[in-house]
Amino acid sequence: MSNVSLYPGPTTQELKERFVGQLLQDVDGPAAIIDTAVAQRNCALMLDAAKALGVKFRAHVKTHKTTELTRFQVGNGSDPVNLVVSTLIELEQLVPFLLESKENGRAVNTIYGLPVQPSSIKRLAAIGKTLGAGSISVLVDNPEILPFLGKYKQLCGHTCGIYIKLDTGYNRAGIAPESAQLKELLHAILEHETKSPSEIKLEGFYSHMGTSYGSDSISQALDWLVQEIDQSQVAADLAKSIFPDTRRFVITVGATPTTTAAQNLTSSEPSSSSGPDSGSDSANAAVVRTKELIERVKRTHDVELHAGAYTTLDLQQLAAHARSRESNLSFNDIALRVLVEVASLYPHRSKPEALISCGSLGLGREPCRSYPGWGVVTPWSSLGGSQNDEQKQEQEQGQGQGQNGWYDPEDKDRTGWIVNRISQEHGVLGWEGPREKMRQLQIGEKLLLWPNHCCIAGAGYGYYLVVDSTRPGIEKDRVVDVWTRWRGW
Repeated sequence: MSNVSLYPGPTTQELKERFVGQLLQDVDGPAAIIDTAVAQRNCALMLDAAKALGVKFRAHVKTHKTTELTRFQVGNGSDPVNLVVSTLIELEQLVPFLLESKENGRAVNTIYGLPVQPSSIKRLAAIGKTLGAGSISVLVDNPEILPFLGKYKQLCGHTCGIYIKLDTGYNRAGIAPESAQLKELLHAILEHETKSPSEIKLEGFYSHMGTSYGSDSISQALDWLVQEIDQSQVAADLAKSIFPDTRRFVITVGATPTTTAAQNLTSSEPSSSSGPDSGSDSANAAVVRTKELIERVKRTHDVELHAGAYTTLDLQQLAAHARSRESNLSFNDIALRVLVEVASLYPHRSKPEALISCGSLGLGREPCRSYPGWGVVTPWSSLGGSQNDEQKQEQEQGQGQGQNGWYDPEDKDRTGWIVNRISQEHGVLGWEGPREKMRQLQIGEKLLLWPNHCCIAGAGYGYYLVVDSTRPGIEKDRVVDVWTRWRGW
Protein backbone atom coordinates (compact mmCIF):
# COMPACT_ATOMS: atom_id res chain seq x y z
CA MET A 1 0.00 0.00 0.00
CA SER A 2 2.86 2.41 0.74
CA ASN A 3 4.45 4.37 -2.12
CA VAL A 4 7.91 4.49 -0.50
CA SER A 5 9.27 1.68 -2.70
CA LEU A 6 8.32 3.60 -5.85
CA TYR A 7 11.06 6.18 -5.26
CA PRO A 8 14.31 4.25 -4.81
CA GLY A 9 17.58 6.04 -4.22
CA PRO A 10 20.95 5.63 -2.54
CA THR A 11 20.82 4.40 1.04
CA THR A 12 21.66 6.75 3.87
CA GLN A 13 24.66 4.57 4.67
CA GLU A 14 25.97 4.90 1.11
CA LEU A 15 25.60 8.67 1.27
CA LYS A 16 27.37 8.87 4.61
CA GLU A 17 30.27 6.77 3.34
CA ARG A 18 30.69 9.17 0.43
CA PHE A 19 30.29 12.54 2.14
CA VAL A 20 30.87 12.42 5.91
CA GLY A 21 34.29 13.85 6.71
CA GLN A 22 34.57 15.95 3.56
CA LEU A 23 35.01 19.71 3.68
CA LEU A 24 32.41 21.70 1.81
CA GLN A 25 34.95 23.09 -0.65
CA ASP A 26 35.61 19.51 -1.81
CA VAL A 27 31.93 18.72 -2.44
CA ASP A 28 30.51 18.94 -5.95
CA GLY A 29 27.58 21.30 -6.23
CA PRO A 30 24.80 22.05 -6.39
CA ALA A 31 24.22 20.63 -2.92
CA ALA A 32 21.87 21.51 -0.07
CA ILE A 33 23.64 22.20 3.22
CA ILE A 34 21.96 22.28 6.64
CA ASP A 35 23.59 23.60 9.79
CA THR A 36 22.31 21.26 12.48
CA ALA A 37 23.14 23.66 15.32
CA VAL A 38 21.02 26.43 13.79
CA ALA A 39 18.13 24.09 12.97
CA GLN A 40 18.07 22.71 16.50
CA ARG A 41 18.06 26.22 17.93
CA ASN A 42 15.16 27.29 15.71
CA CYS A 43 13.12 24.25 16.74
CA ALA A 44 13.83 24.72 20.44
CA LEU A 45 12.76 28.37 20.32
CA MET A 46 9.39 27.40 18.85
CA LEU A 47 8.74 24.67 21.41
CA ASP A 48 9.75 26.96 24.26
CA ALA A 49 7.41 29.70 23.04
CA ALA A 50 4.43 27.34 22.77
CA LYS A 51 5.10 25.98 26.25
CA ALA A 52 5.40 29.48 27.73
CA LEU A 53 2.09 30.47 26.13
CA GLY A 54 0.33 27.34 27.34
CA VAL A 55 -0.70 26.32 23.81
CA LYS A 56 -0.14 23.18 21.78
CA PHE A 57 2.29 22.99 18.88
CA ARG A 58 1.99 20.92 15.71
CA ALA A 59 5.09 20.57 13.56
CA HIS A 60 4.76 20.67 9.77
CA VAL A 61 7.35 18.45 8.09
CA LYS A 62 6.83 19.49 4.45
CA THR A 63 9.71 22.00 4.49
CA HIS A 64 12.49 19.48 5.09
CA LYS A 65 10.90 16.01 4.68
CA THR A 66 13.39 14.29 7.00
CA THR A 67 13.10 12.18 10.14
CA GLU A 68 16.07 13.96 11.71
CA LEU A 69 14.52 17.43 11.62
CA THR A 70 11.16 16.01 12.70
CA ARG A 71 12.88 14.81 15.89
CA PHE A 72 14.11 18.35 16.54
CA GLN A 73 10.63 19.74 15.92
CA VAL A 74 8.91 17.60 18.56
CA GLY A 75 11.76 17.61 21.09
CA ASN A 76 12.42 15.07 23.79
CA GLY A 77 10.26 14.12 26.74
CA SER A 78 6.73 12.82 27.00
CA ASP A 79 4.73 15.51 25.18
CA PRO A 80 2.47 14.34 22.35
CA VAL A 81 3.99 14.11 18.88
CA ASN A 82 1.60 16.20 16.80
CA LEU A 83 2.50 16.60 13.13
CA VAL A 84 1.03 17.77 9.84
CA VAL A 85 2.09 16.51 6.41
CA SER A 86 1.41 17.68 2.88
CA THR A 87 1.92 14.36 1.10
CA LEU A 88 0.98 10.82 2.01
CA ILE A 89 4.53 9.63 1.45
CA GLU A 90 5.72 11.96 4.22
CA LEU A 91 3.33 10.17 6.57
CA GLU A 92 4.42 6.73 5.32
CA GLN A 93 8.07 7.64 5.87
CA LEU A 94 7.28 8.83 9.40
CA VAL A 95 5.74 5.52 10.53
CA PRO A 96 8.96 4.08 12.07
CA PHE A 97 9.56 7.27 14.04
CA LEU A 98 5.94 7.44 15.18
CA LEU A 99 6.02 3.81 16.32
CA GLU A 100 9.22 4.58 18.25
CA SER A 101 7.49 7.58 19.84
CA LYS A 102 4.56 5.43 20.92
CA GLU A 103 6.93 2.86 22.42
CA ASN A 104 8.42 5.72 24.45
CA GLY A 105 4.99 6.57 25.85
CA ARG A 106 4.21 9.54 23.61
CA ALA A 107 0.79 9.95 22.00
CA VAL A 108 0.95 10.54 18.24
CA ASN A 109 -1.38 12.30 15.83
CA THR A 110 -0.74 13.43 12.27
CA ILE A 111 -3.04 15.57 10.15
CA TYR A 112 -3.01 15.01 6.41
CA GLY A 113 -2.83 18.67 5.51
CA LEU A 114 -4.96 18.81 2.35
CA PRO A 115 -8.72 18.34 2.18
CA VAL A 116 -8.76 14.57 1.96
CA GLN A 117 -9.40 12.90 -1.41
CA PRO A 118 -11.29 9.59 -1.63
CA SER A 119 -8.32 7.85 -3.29
CA SER A 120 -6.05 8.58 -0.31
CA ILE A 121 -8.20 6.83 2.29
CA LYS A 122 -6.75 3.34 1.67
CA ARG A 123 -3.21 4.51 2.36
CA LEU A 124 -4.30 6.56 5.38
CA ALA A 125 -6.16 3.58 6.79
CA ALA A 126 -3.13 1.31 6.37
CA ILE A 127 -1.08 3.74 8.47
CA GLY A 128 -3.88 4.16 10.97
CA LYS A 129 -4.06 0.39 11.41
CA THR A 130 -0.32 0.30 12.13
CA LEU A 131 -0.27 3.26 14.52
CA GLY A 132 -3.56 2.70 16.29
CA ALA A 133 -6.58 4.74 17.34
CA GLY A 134 -6.29 8.53 17.30
CA SER A 135 -3.17 8.57 15.18
CA ILE A 136 -4.61 9.96 11.93
CA SER A 137 -6.77 13.01 11.28
CA VAL A 138 -7.90 14.53 8.00
CA LEU A 139 -9.09 17.91 6.75
CA VAL A 140 -12.53 18.34 5.21
CA ASP A 141 -14.26 21.37 3.73
CA ASN A 142 -17.12 19.78 1.83
CA PRO A 143 -19.92 17.46 3.05
CA GLU A 144 -19.64 15.28 -0.07
CA ILE A 145 -16.43 13.71 1.27
CA LEU A 146 -18.08 12.42 4.45
CA PRO A 147 -19.60 9.19 3.02
CA PHE A 148 -16.13 8.13 1.85
CA LEU A 149 -14.67 8.40 5.38
CA GLY A 150 -16.58 5.37 6.60
CA LYS A 151 -14.12 3.29 4.57
CA TYR A 152 -11.33 4.37 6.92
CA LYS A 153 -13.08 2.66 9.83
CA GLN A 154 -13.83 -0.41 7.74
CA LEU A 155 -10.18 -0.83 6.76
CA CYS A 156 -8.38 -0.07 10.02
CA GLY A 157 -11.03 -0.43 12.73
CA HIS A 158 -10.58 3.08 14.16
CA THR A 159 -12.45 6.36 14.09
CA CYS A 160 -11.25 8.93 11.56
CA GLY A 161 -10.57 12.27 13.21
CA ILE A 162 -11.79 15.34 11.31
CA TYR A 163 -10.60 18.94 11.26
CA ILE A 164 -12.61 21.42 9.23
CA LYS A 165 -10.37 23.41 6.90
CA LEU A 166 -11.19 27.09 7.34
CA ASP A 167 -10.49 29.92 4.95
CA THR A 168 -9.62 32.84 7.21
CA GLY A 169 -8.36 35.09 4.42
CA TYR A 170 -5.86 33.14 2.33
CA ASN A 171 -8.46 32.07 -0.26
CA ARG A 172 -6.81 28.78 -1.16
CA ALA A 173 -8.62 25.83 0.43
CA GLY A 174 -11.33 25.85 3.07
CA ILE A 175 -14.62 27.56 3.86
CA ALA A 176 -15.30 30.83 5.61
CA PRO A 177 -16.12 30.70 9.35
CA GLU A 178 -19.36 32.66 9.03
CA SER A 179 -20.58 31.02 5.85
CA ALA A 180 -23.69 28.99 5.17
CA GLN A 181 -21.34 26.28 3.88
CA LEU A 182 -19.78 25.84 7.32
CA LYS A 183 -23.14 25.48 9.02
CA GLU A 184 -24.18 22.92 6.41
CA LEU A 185 -20.96 20.97 6.90
CA LEU A 186 -21.28 20.96 10.70
CA HIS A 187 -24.80 19.57 10.54
CA ALA A 188 -23.68 16.92 8.03
CA ILE A 189 -20.82 15.85 10.32
CA LEU A 190 -23.18 15.67 13.30
CA GLU A 191 -25.57 13.52 11.28
CA HIS A 192 -22.75 11.11 10.37
CA GLU A 193 -21.52 10.99 13.98
CA THR A 194 -25.04 10.20 15.16
CA LYS A 195 -25.63 7.46 12.61
CA SER A 196 -22.24 5.85 13.15
CA PRO A 197 -20.73 7.36 16.30
CA SER A 198 -17.41 5.57 15.98
CA GLU A 199 -16.73 6.21 12.28
CA ILE A 200 -15.83 9.91 12.36
CA LYS A 201 -15.34 12.56 15.02
CA LEU A 202 -14.96 16.31 14.67
CA GLU A 203 -11.81 17.29 16.53
CA GLY A 204 -11.30 20.90 15.57
CA PHE A 205 -10.62 23.58 13.00
CA TYR A 206 -7.51 24.12 10.89
CA SER A 207 -6.39 27.36 9.25
CA HIS A 208 -3.23 28.36 7.37
CA MET A 209 -2.60 32.10 7.15
CA GLY A 210 -0.32 32.12 4.12
CA THR A 211 -1.11 35.81 3.67
CA SER A 212 1.16 36.49 6.64
CA TYR A 213 4.19 36.03 4.36
CA GLY A 214 3.51 39.63 3.38
CA SER A 215 4.11 40.84 6.95
CA ASP A 216 6.69 43.56 7.45
CA SER A 217 6.68 43.91 11.23
CA ILE A 218 5.79 42.23 14.50
CA SER A 219 2.48 44.05 14.67
CA GLN A 220 1.45 43.03 11.15
CA ALA A 221 2.32 39.39 11.72
CA LEU A 222 0.45 39.35 15.03
CA ASP A 223 -2.55 41.04 13.43
CA TRP A 224 -2.74 38.14 10.98
CA LEU A 225 -2.53 35.70 13.89
CA VAL A 226 -5.30 37.55 15.74
CA GLN A 227 -7.50 37.44 12.65
CA GLU A 228 -6.90 33.73 12.26
CA ILE A 229 -7.60 32.85 15.90
CA ASP A 230 -10.61 35.15 16.09
CA GLN A 231 -12.26 33.73 12.97
CA SER A 232 -11.46 30.16 13.99
CA GLN A 233 -13.12 30.82 17.33
CA VAL A 234 -16.26 31.91 15.49
CA ALA A 235 -16.34 28.52 13.78
CA ALA A 236 -15.61 26.60 16.99
CA ASP A 237 -18.30 28.49 18.90
CA LEU A 238 -20.79 27.67 16.16
CA ALA A 239 -19.89 24.00 16.44
CA LYS A 240 -20.41 24.13 20.21
CA SER A 241 -23.91 25.46 19.65
CA ILE A 242 -24.70 22.61 17.24
CA PHE A 243 -23.04 19.57 18.84
CA PRO A 244 -24.81 18.29 21.96
CA ASP A 245 -21.74 17.21 23.95
CA THR A 246 -19.22 19.37 25.81
CA ARG A 247 -16.09 18.50 23.85
CA ARG A 248 -13.32 21.09 23.56
CA PHE A 249 -12.46 21.77 19.94
CA VAL A 250 -8.88 22.36 18.83
CA ILE A 251 -8.19 25.60 17.00
CA THR A 252 -4.98 24.98 15.08
CA VAL A 253 -3.61 28.04 13.32
CA GLY A 254 -0.39 29.38 11.93
CA ALA A 255 2.30 29.91 9.33
CA THR A 256 5.95 30.58 10.04
CA PRO A 257 5.62 34.41 10.14
CA THR A 258 2.73 34.31 12.61
CA THR A 259 4.15 31.57 14.82
CA THR A 260 7.53 33.30 14.80
CA ALA A 261 5.78 36.51 15.80
CA ALA A 262 4.12 34.58 18.64
CA GLN A 263 7.58 34.17 20.15
CA ASN A 264 7.34 37.88 21.00
CA LEU A 265 4.46 37.11 23.35
CA THR A 266 6.95 35.69 25.84
CA SER A 267 9.40 38.61 25.47
CA SER A 268 9.75 41.30 28.10
CA GLU A 269 10.53 44.02 25.52
CA PRO A 270 8.42 43.50 22.42
CA SER A 271 8.65 47.17 21.42
CA SER A 272 12.28 46.76 20.36
CA SER A 273 11.25 45.61 16.90
CA SER A 274 13.61 46.03 13.97
CA GLY A 275 10.77 46.38 11.49
CA PRO A 276 8.72 49.40 10.46
CA ASP A 277 7.02 49.58 13.87
CA SER A 278 10.40 49.91 15.62
CA GLY A 279 10.28 52.51 18.35
CA SER A 280 6.46 52.77 18.34
CA ASP A 281 3.75 51.31 20.52
CA SER A 282 2.22 49.21 17.75
CA ALA A 283 4.20 46.06 18.55
CA ASN A 284 3.40 46.33 22.27
CA ALA A 285 -0.29 46.85 21.51
CA ALA A 286 -0.32 43.86 19.15
CA VAL A 287 1.38 41.68 21.77
CA VAL A 288 -1.18 42.63 24.43
CA ARG A 289 -4.10 42.13 22.06
CA THR A 290 -2.85 38.70 20.93
CA LYS A 291 -2.11 37.43 24.44
CA GLU A 292 -5.53 38.50 25.69
CA LEU A 293 -7.24 36.76 22.77
CA ILE A 294 -5.33 33.51 23.28
CA GLU A 295 -6.16 33.46 27.00
CA ARG A 296 -9.83 34.15 26.28
CA VAL A 297 -10.09 31.42 23.63
CA LYS A 298 -8.31 28.88 25.85
CA ARG A 299 -11.22 29.01 28.29
CA THR A 300 -13.44 27.08 25.90
CA HIS A 301 -11.15 25.65 23.20
CA ASP A 302 -7.62 24.31 22.83
CA VAL A 303 -5.30 26.62 20.91
CA GLU A 304 -2.59 25.06 18.77
CA LEU A 305 0.07 26.68 16.58
CA HIS A 306 1.52 24.99 13.51
CA ALA A 307 4.42 25.88 11.21
CA GLY A 308 7.18 24.30 9.12
CA ALA A 309 9.58 26.75 7.46
CA TYR A 310 10.82 27.99 10.86
CA THR A 311 13.10 24.95 11.07
CA THR A 312 15.57 26.28 8.52
CA LEU A 313 14.19 29.75 7.72
CA ASP A 314 15.10 31.71 4.58
CA LEU A 315 15.27 35.21 3.11
CA GLN A 316 11.48 35.47 2.92
CA GLN A 317 11.22 34.97 6.67
CA LEU A 318 13.88 37.59 7.35
CA ALA A 319 11.85 40.03 5.26
CA ALA A 320 8.81 39.50 7.51
CA HIS A 321 10.52 41.08 10.58
CA ALA A 322 8.50 38.83 12.85
CA ARG A 323 10.75 38.82 15.91
CA SER A 324 11.98 41.57 18.24
CA ARG A 325 15.48 43.03 18.18
CA GLU A 326 16.76 41.09 21.18
CA SER A 327 16.01 37.86 19.30
CA ASN A 328 15.55 39.24 15.80
CA LEU A 329 15.87 36.91 12.86
CA SER A 330 19.18 37.33 11.05
CA PHE A 331 21.30 35.55 8.46
CA ASN A 332 22.70 33.47 11.34
CA ASP A 333 19.25 31.91 11.83
CA ILE A 334 19.06 30.51 8.28
CA ALA A 335 20.04 26.84 8.59
CA LEU A 336 19.77 26.03 4.87
CA ARG A 337 22.36 27.10 2.28
CA VAL A 338 22.96 25.95 -1.28
CA LEU A 339 26.50 25.10 -2.39
CA VAL A 340 27.32 26.14 -5.96
CA GLU A 341 30.39 26.52 -8.16
CA VAL A 342 31.44 29.50 -10.27
CA ALA A 343 31.46 28.36 -13.92
CA SER A 344 32.38 31.58 -15.71
CA LEU A 345 33.02 35.31 -15.17
CA TYR A 346 31.73 38.34 -17.11
CA PRO A 347 33.45 41.41 -15.61
CA HIS A 348 33.15 43.32 -18.91
CA ARG A 349 29.36 43.62 -18.70
CA SER A 350 27.73 46.87 -17.61
CA LYS A 351 27.10 45.19 -14.28
CA PRO A 352 29.75 42.55 -13.42
CA GLU A 353 28.23 39.07 -13.59
CA ALA A 354 29.24 35.46 -13.03
CA LEU A 355 27.71 32.13 -14.06
CA ILE A 356 26.94 29.45 -11.47
CA SER A 357 25.95 25.83 -11.97
CA CYS A 358 22.57 26.12 -10.28
CA GLY A 359 19.25 27.41 -11.55
CA SER A 360 15.55 27.20 -10.80
CA LEU A 361 15.70 23.43 -10.14
CA GLY A 362 18.17 24.05 -7.30
CA LEU A 363 16.90 27.37 -5.96
CA GLY A 364 13.26 27.61 -6.95
CA ARG A 365 11.51 30.61 -8.49
CA GLU A 366 9.96 32.02 -5.35
CA PRO A 367 10.62 35.79 -5.15
CA CYS A 368 11.50 37.74 -2.02
CA ARG A 369 9.99 41.18 -1.69
CA SER A 370 12.98 42.66 0.13
CA TYR A 371 15.30 42.48 -2.90
CA PRO A 372 15.09 41.69 -6.66
CA GLY A 373 16.89 38.36 -6.76
CA TRP A 374 16.69 34.59 -6.31
CA GLY A 375 19.41 34.07 -3.71
CA VAL A 376 22.17 35.92 -1.87
CA VAL A 377 25.84 34.91 -1.85
CA THR A 378 27.03 34.46 1.75
CA PRO A 379 30.47 35.61 3.01
CA TRP A 380 31.76 32.02 2.95
CA SER A 381 34.48 31.32 0.41
CA SER A 382 36.24 28.10 -0.58
CA LEU A 383 39.43 29.97 -1.53
CA GLY A 384 42.26 29.34 0.87
CA GLY A 385 40.53 26.27 2.27
CA SER A 386 37.69 28.09 4.03
CA GLN A 387 36.63 31.52 5.15
CA ASN A 388 39.36 33.89 6.14
CA ASP A 389 39.34 35.18 9.70
CA GLU A 390 37.64 38.45 8.76
CA GLN A 391 34.86 36.68 6.88
CA LYS A 392 34.30 34.26 9.76
CA GLN A 393 34.06 37.08 12.26
CA GLU A 394 31.61 39.02 10.09
CA GLN A 395 29.38 36.00 9.55
CA GLU A 396 29.34 35.12 13.22
CA GLN A 397 28.41 38.69 14.11
CA GLY A 398 25.74 38.79 11.42
CA GLN A 399 27.11 41.98 9.87
CA GLY A 400 29.63 43.25 7.35
CA GLN A 401 29.32 44.61 3.83
CA GLY A 402 31.48 45.16 0.79
CA GLN A 403 34.38 43.07 -0.41
CA ASN A 404 34.31 40.57 2.47
CA GLY A 405 30.62 40.89 3.23
CA TRP A 406 27.40 40.18 1.39
CA TYR A 407 24.35 41.85 0.01
CA ASP A 408 22.01 42.71 2.88
CA PRO A 409 18.50 43.76 1.76
CA GLU A 410 18.21 45.73 5.01
CA ASP A 411 21.35 47.78 4.36
CA LYS A 412 20.97 51.06 2.47
CA ASP A 413 24.13 50.45 0.41
CA ARG A 414 23.05 46.98 -0.75
CA THR A 415 26.51 45.86 -1.79
CA GLY A 416 27.26 42.25 -2.72
CA TRP A 417 26.58 39.38 -5.12
CA ILE A 418 23.01 38.21 -5.68
CA VAL A 419 21.46 35.69 -8.05
CA ASN A 420 19.74 38.11 -10.41
CA ARG A 421 18.72 35.69 -13.19
CA ILE A 422 17.96 31.99 -13.30
CA SER A 423 17.09 29.38 -15.89
CA GLN A 424 16.65 25.65 -15.40
CA GLU A 425 20.27 24.67 -14.63
CA HIS A 426 22.03 28.05 -14.78
CA GLY A 427 22.13 31.03 -12.47
CA VAL A 428 23.65 34.43 -13.16
CA LEU A 429 25.17 36.34 -10.27
CA GLY A 430 25.11 40.13 -10.46
CA TRP A 431 27.29 42.49 -8.44
CA GLU A 432 25.32 45.15 -6.61
CA GLY A 433 27.26 48.23 -5.58
CA PRO A 434 30.40 50.09 -6.71
CA ARG A 435 32.87 48.11 -8.83
CA GLU A 436 35.75 49.17 -6.60
CA LYS A 437 34.17 47.32 -3.69
CA MET A 438 33.51 44.14 -5.68
CA ARG A 439 34.36 40.84 -4.06
CA GLN A 440 36.48 39.08 -6.66
CA LEU A 441 35.35 35.61 -7.74
CA GLN A 442 37.31 32.89 -9.52
CA ILE A 443 36.23 30.12 -11.88
CA GLY A 444 35.94 26.92 -9.87
CA GLU A 445 35.34 28.77 -6.60
CA LYS A 446 32.64 27.28 -4.39
CA LEU A 447 30.00 29.62 -2.94
CA LEU A 448 27.17 29.22 -0.46
CA LEU A 449 23.82 30.90 -1.18
CA TRP A 450 20.95 31.81 1.10
CA PRO A 451 17.73 30.86 -0.76
CA ASN A 452 14.52 32.86 -0.87
CA HIS A 453 12.19 30.01 0.11
CA CYS A 454 13.53 27.00 1.99
CA CYS A 455 10.60 24.71 1.14
CA ILE A 456 11.03 25.12 -2.60
CA ALA A 457 14.84 25.24 -2.64
CA GLY A 458 15.12 22.02 -0.65
CA ALA A 459 12.80 20.18 -3.04
CA GLY A 460 15.54 20.03 -5.66
CA TYR A 461 17.73 17.69 -3.61
CA GLY A 462 17.54 14.08 -2.51
CA TYR A 463 19.53 14.63 0.68
CA TYR A 464 21.07 17.30 2.88
CA LEU A 465 24.74 17.49 3.79
CA VAL A 466 24.90 18.41 7.46
CA VAL A 467 27.49 20.66 9.10
CA ASP A 468 27.78 21.98 12.65
CA SER A 469 28.65 25.66 13.13
CA THR A 470 29.48 25.12 16.79
CA ARG A 471 32.64 23.27 15.79
CA PRO A 472 35.92 25.24 15.86
CA GLY A 473 37.61 26.79 12.83
CA ILE A 474 37.49 24.90 9.58
CA GLU A 475 35.67 22.00 11.28
CA LYS A 476 32.44 23.95 10.98
CA ASP A 477 32.77 23.33 7.21
CA ARG A 478 33.17 19.56 7.56
CA VAL A 479 30.22 17.29 6.71
CA VAL A 480 29.19 15.46 9.90
CA ASP A 481 26.06 13.70 8.67
CA VAL A 482 23.74 13.15 5.71
CA TRP A 483 19.96 13.38 6.02
CA THR A 484 17.96 11.65 3.32
CA ARG A 485 15.05 13.73 2.07
CA TRP A 486 11.80 11.91 1.27
CA ARG A 487 10.72 11.92 -2.36
CA GLY A 488 7.38 11.32 -4.01
CA TRP A 489 3.73 11.80 -3.20
